[in-house]
Amino acid sequence: MPRRLALLIATYDYRDEALPQLTAPGRDTEDLAEVLRDPDIAGFDVTVKINEPHHVVGQAIGEFYHRCRPDDLTLLYLTGHGLKDEHGRLYLAMSDTRHDQLLFTGLSANQINEAMESSSSRQNLLILDCSFSGAFPLGDTPIADSKVHTLQRFEGQGRVVLTASDAIQYSFEGEPVIGEGSGSVFTRFLVEGLTSGEADLDGDGNIALDELYAYAYDHVVAAEPRQHPQMLEHVDGRIVLAQNVNWVLPNHIRHAVQSPSKEQRLAALEELKHLHVVGNDRVRTEVVNQTRGLAEDDSKSVSVAAAELLTTLETGGAASQTEMMETEAQARRDAEAERARRAEQERDRREAAEERDRRETEAERVRREAEEQVPRASRRRRRGRRNRPVPAGSPDWVITTVEAAVSRLVGPGRLTFNPPAQMRQGRKERVEVGVARARELSDNLRDELDDELRRDLRGRGEPQFADVKTSPFMTVLLRGDGFDVTALSPPTLLVAPLARWEFDVIPQRAGNRALQLCVSMRITVPDLESAEIAIPVFEREIHVRVAPVYATRHLATQHWQWLVGTLAGLGAALTAWFQLIRGQ
Repeated sequence: MPRRLALLIATYDYRDEALPQLTAPGRDTEDLAEVLRDPDIAGFDVTVKINEPHHVVGQAIGEFYHRCRPDDLTLLYLTGHGLKDEHGRLYLAMSDTRHDQLLFTGLSANQINEAMESSSSRQNLLILDCSFSGAFPLGDTPIADSKVHTLQRFEGQGRVVLTASDAIQYSFEGEPVIGEGSGSVFTRFLVEGLTSGEADLDGDGNIALDELYAYAYDHVVAAEPRQHPQMLEHVDGRIVLAQNVNWVLPNHIRHAVQSPSKEQRLAALEELKHLHVVGNDRVRTEVVNQTRGLAEDDSKSVSVAAAELLTTLETGGAASQTEMMETEAQARRDAEAERARRAEQERDRREAAEERDRRETEAERVRREAEEQVPRASRRRRRGRRNRPVPAGSPDWVITTVEAAVSRLVGPGRLTFNPPAQMRQGRKERVEVGVARARELSDNLRDELDDELRRDLRGRGEPQFADVKTSPFMTVLLRGDGFDVTALSPPTLLVAPLARWEFDVIPQRAGNRALQLCVSMRITVPDLESAEIAIPVFEREIHVRVAPVYATRHLATQHWQWLVGTLAGLGAALTAWFQLIRGQ
């Protein structure tokens, strides 16, 4: 019988004072162990190692993979610090790891990789929830990039790799730590998806690994927009990680079963039949119960069809078995297609994240160069003015100071906004405004920035684009007569190198209306006692056609009691009139 084996390793207490102490891993690991052990949810045989030295953990990993069989499902979970040395080699920090002696005190990624290669299992799952760092000054060598490339390090047949993040979050400049290790929310959402059953995205009663990852990814990105989990799989078939203990019949099927329309109840039988094929024992039991109820339906056509399906489900005749096998094969094909689609989405996400990181790195480099140039420019200005001193506070001095700040901080960029051309009165619409910075604008870079700005827009309006001048901080305002505009973002945001503002817009009056979009740069002038100036760079009046559907709905929802009373009075009057006529 196939076994489900899990080894959970957490390290948060380090002897090396240079490694930041972590608080979340211990609690997260205990929560994950509890849900994996639960026989009703996952039923894993779980081993936990907390704050152990590297040789103890290495021996545990070796034994873990050595004893597994081909049909076993293995899960190795590691959380704590991940360290990348100056040669690009990755190590996982254990309790006795020293950041300056990783070769002999750290757990090498190569060792873990070799242990996994020795595994007989065809389904090996590796989950890394680590705060990655570089044991070197960032940017010091070409190898010391800002990525860990976790998926590529552990890629192999029969493996699935999940990582909470792939970015280096801090580095070592000699002794002090530059940056801070951040507590990940990845494990918390893995546990939440398994415990609540919300990770059962297709409602079949099973929580597959790809469903759990999709659930965790969406929640992690919503909670920590700069953290992007990643997944890579090379396994045959779908890995069912757990059962949804809180499963209930999907709402659309329940509503169809309870519908007064017999056509809807007949359609529900087809849904129940499919659910019986793809679901687990809990799901199949509920399907049979619902089908029994429909077999006693008042409609003869419904009761006969339900009775036939019930016979098929309970007796499992040869014909029905063949049909179910075909349905199951189709379900597997659909699942494979869905996995391929999600894998393609993940590749797109990973490429987008890498491109975003590249731009952020470039923006940071430009910012540092600008900061280094400021003292030089100030010295040059002072040398040029020795023969012609300009009094501080004079108009010329103010103009020169502002011009220097503007020339230092202003650069080209792209703007997008997406108000719908038509809106319905009283209906909320999402309008988004995005700004992206660049060192220079070429046709190819415009297309790349537009693609990045277009990504993840949720409003239904068609995005419009324009060139704008940008500064590190930008302010966006949206208003309009006849509109209720609610800003979901602060008016001023840091553009590094992209920022997005969101607004909820509710038209209050019908007709041809106009929204005013105002975009301005916010530039701080240090020499003027930290004065801040606003320079408008884009103003547009957006014309919108508002359909008049709000008034009727407003009358019905706000004055329903008056309408009911009026209709009742009218009905009584009509009844009395008919009785009077009949009496005559």
